[in-house]
Amino acid sequence: MKRKKKGFFLVLVCFALGGCESPASDADPEAPQTEPVVTPDSRTAQVSFVQTADNSADVSFDVDAWTVEESKEQWRIAVIEQGSVSFAVRKAPDQSIALGGPAAAWVSRIPDGETADGSVAGGELVLFTVDTGPILDGGERNFTLTVTEPGKEPGTVEVNLEVEADLSQRVGVFFVQEDGRLLRISPENAETYANTYYTEDKASDFERTPGAGKWRMNFAEVDTLFEALIWVDQYAKSGTAERFQEYRIRVEKDEALIPTALTCGGRADYVCFTLWGYQEERTIIRDAFTANPQHTGISYKLVSGSSVSLIQVGFSDLKPIALRLGANITIDAEQEKYNAIPGTSGGWEHHIVHIYGRGILIMETGSTLTNHKGNAVWLLNDGDSVGLFEMKGGAITNCSETTVGLAREYTEVLGYTTKTFRFYSGSLVNNYNDNLIALSNQTSAMYLPWTYFAVNE
Repeated sequence: MKRKKKGFFLVLVCFALGGCESPASDADPEAPQTEPVVTPDSRTAQVSFVQTADNSADVSFDVDAWTVEESKEQWRIAVIEQGSVSFAVRKAPDQSIALGGPAAAWVSRIPDGETADGSVAGGELVLFTVDTGPILDGGERNFTLTVTEPGKEPGTVEVNLEVEADLSQRVGVFFVQEDGRLLRISPENAETYANTYYTEDKASDFERTPGAGKWRMNFAEVDTLFEALIWVDQYAKSGTAERFQEYRIRVEKDEALIPTALTCGGRADYVCFTLWGYQEERTIIRDAFTANPQHTGISYKLVSGSSVSLIQVGFSDLKPIALRLGANITIDAEQEKYNAIPGTSGGWEHHIVHIYGRGILIMETGSTLTNHKGNAVWLLNDGDSVGLFEMKGGAITNCSETTVGLAREYTEVLGYTTKTFRFYSGSLVNNYNDNLIALSNQTSAMYLPWTYFAVNE
């Protein structure tokens, strides 16, 4: 990743006022008192900003924004889109540094003897790590370092850590670490966050075979939502039942998709695809082409037949695959454009999202499924092949209904929360079937009568 460096200043001084209380005396208590004289010698010793040994976040110090006013200093450090940022402060052996300020809860001090980003904390080197995952789209962390030294006046350093989004590509793909931190995937580090198939395909120079059912995609080619989804689908690492391996995809513009199946093809399981829109609502529509125009003649469909949903999550009895729709994501079926009965030529076929087998769909606040004469979400199950739809916010608008199947075993929460549909919050608005969720129990070849539940927050 290339970017302009503003410069580094590796020895930065934090001055502080000095002084001490006057000794007790027999002087007249009403006599005029003299203010202690502050001199440079009475201020605490210098502290300085230091990069960590690895500097994996590529931290830069903005010299132009650095200000010093006796006991108070201001630092501005900047990074390009990092989920975690580490930096160090060099101090004298008898100095202490305390953390405070508005964003102190997002900053962790590394215990002495432990390592962060290639440096070891202890003695004269204090290490800090800042969680910047929630502000990848751009934002600031402001906190204060208070420096004290015995017999001297304390000083402060106000730190402004600024995160800037990397918009060099039209979509950002992030790997979620076990501790929750996000790491940006790039062509340089893609192998680290991919399964072994990526290394094998790289050895063959990602040669593609039309009709083979698998895509071989160099991460350097990932520039759209479609390509990001397919790259993760082919090369994701497996998670566990206790912790799905999550890949977060930031949608930075309106996108069009061909029908896409998220199954990980048996290469990985317990994988979660998360989508969120950059800064404002990003709309996903169906691509009018049957194949991605950038890869003419190669259609990415893992499902058979001509009638498919826009997004299929999971397949058969494979282990769970999840799709999470986050803030600023709208999937629009454009019923005005495709004004036909679902399932017929000229219109959307079937559903917006089909939860298949052990697939999982999670809608969160800020997500929307809209404008479809068919079902927004279709979920049926048979026997042990049970999917799940969790509505934790968001909205379904201007659709026929949301249809899910009841599992044979279910638990009652809120009166209608089942093993396959769990409603926590959200809304259904202006849908054709009176804003209802339709539930039915499916056995091998028989559908029991539908039961409808109103869902409005």
